[in-house]
Amino acid sequence: MGWNQILCLLCFHFFLHSSLRFALPLCPLDQRDALLHFKNSFVLDSKASDPCQWHFVDSYYQKINPIKSYPKINSWHMGTDCCSWDGVACDDATGNIIGLDLTCSWLHGTLHSNSSLFRLHHLCSLNLFGNNFVGSHISSNLSAFATLTHLNLSSSSFSGFVPSEISHLSKLVSLDLSNNYFFDTHSFPYLGLENSIFTMLVQNLTTLRKLVLDKVNMSMVSPKSFANLSSSLTYLSVCQCSLGGIFPDTVFRLPSLTSLYIGENYNLYWILPKSNWTSPLETLSLYGTSFSGEIPNSIGNMKNLTILDLEDCKFTGHIPSSMWNLSQLQVLWIDENSFSGVVEFKLFTKLKNLRMLYVSQELNLIYDTLEYTFPKLEVLSLFSCNLTKFPFFLNSLKRLTQLDLSSNGISGEIPMWFWGISYDTLELLNLFDNLLEGGIQLLHWKKLSSIYLRKNSFHGPLPILPPSTYYFDVSYNNFTGEIPSLICQFSPLPSPVTYYYSIASNNITGKIPSLICNATQLEIIDLSNNSLTGSLPQCLTNFSTDLSVLNL
Repeated sequence: MGWNQILCLLCFHFFLHSSLRFALPLCPLDQRDALLHFKNSFVLDSKASDPCQWHFVDSYYQKINPIKSYPKINSWHMGTDCCSWDGVACDDATGNIIGLDLTCSWLHGTLHSNSSLFRLHHLCSLNLFGNNFVGSHISSNLSAFATLTHLNLSSSSFSGFVPSEISHLSKLVSLDLSNNYFFDTHSFPYLGLENSIFTMLVQNLTTLRKLVLDKVNMSMVSPKSFANLSSSLTYLSVCQCSLGGIFPDTVFRLPSLTSLYIGENYNLYWILPKSNWTSPLETLSLYGTSFSGEIPNSIGNMKNLTILDLEDCKFTGHIPSSMWNLSQLQVLWIDENSFSGVVEFKLFTKLKNLRMLYVSQELNLIYDTLEYTFPKLEVLSLFSCNLTKFPFFLNSLKRLTQLDLSSNGISGEIPMWFWGISYDTLELLNLFDNLLEGGIQLLHWKKLSSIYLRKNSFHGPLPILPPSTYYFDVSYNNFTGEIPSLICQFSPLPSPVTYYYSIASNNITGKIPSLICNATQLEIIDLSNNSLTGSLPQCLTNFSTDLSVLNL
């Protein structure tokens, strides 16, 4: 085939593709008008999508992943085909609107029950995550979406009770009603779920694969209802829902379940099953529940587990040896329980994929060795482990973003090698409540943002902080000298970071530097119990800063 023939063939394919594109049916006018009416019922406010800055990928065990926030409806205009509008998806054969994704679109206002949105009867997917509907009730007119398979109303300030009509959406595959509360007051919860409605939801939504109800008030829901969840369910998250009572162990045996989050339901209790666990389970999060008893040896059969969070439960006995067989584990939280005995720290090194490790248990470790290797570790918390000095293996960790050695018995001065730990990556350092002494001249980590040195015996001048710092607490030490003007050089970070600065209960003298007025981000300042003199800077007397707390 010659070059001319090839060129002609390519041109023909381009013409055919272009013709097919323009041959697609246009969006029906009644559906276009419904969208325009919907658009005009709201005002645009960038603050309405504040949650989008702090959305977590899958769960809080992952790094923060901000979602792009912008007003998608700005692309909606009368003279254009609505199938080309941002956030709108149409059926190629009919032109009917089948998908509406208005994630983080700055929508602010009431979503009324007679909204034109409910005239889009062909919708299969509706995502309103990250807007502010200022306490609107979830409308019973959702039943108009008979073909809906994906519904996300999370983080959008809905209030009231979940209507029974949601249980009529029998084709739902994914349902997310989580995190609905007013952002301006941070009150919680504003969305509730009654037992009868949840029972109907469980019985009718037999194709459901993902169910997310975090921070929905489920105090009236009986945990027994969870025993009837669909066997097709792969993802269940009901954290901070005020659930109470015995959690049915049948949930642990759902044949398709890969992710189970039931954390921070403090009155929810039971024991872990000793056998017949569901083999697909990859994430198990029970933090902040009243699950008790011993961790059964059968946990070692959960070969797919990548996240295991048993923090702040009521577990007792010894940590089973089978846990060290969970070779896929990336996140392990076993702190704040009542385990007995001393744990050989070397056992944790068998888990070569660990990214996060949280332990608060007496450890048997060798301090002056590098033999403990964690090639992927990013977060390490050895809180209340009866440490007496800094373990030297920390010097081999090159990827740490968070290091917590608080509430131990570490004494003496900080060794020189410690300042080189994860120099390029460390963001949080917590040495709270130890017996440390000596001076600290410079905290020079590139990305250090949160510094907890409270309740030690440090002395000398206050340390110079990295510009990235937004949380600094050195209260209850013996620091002396004046407040350095460099504290005023914080780098601005996206809201809602709280800028906190506390030097309370030291021996600081002199004046409060006037340059503190340049640190407009500071919201909480605690300078109490020192020997400061002079007058307050003007910005602190005329309330021209963003300060919410000033303690003198």
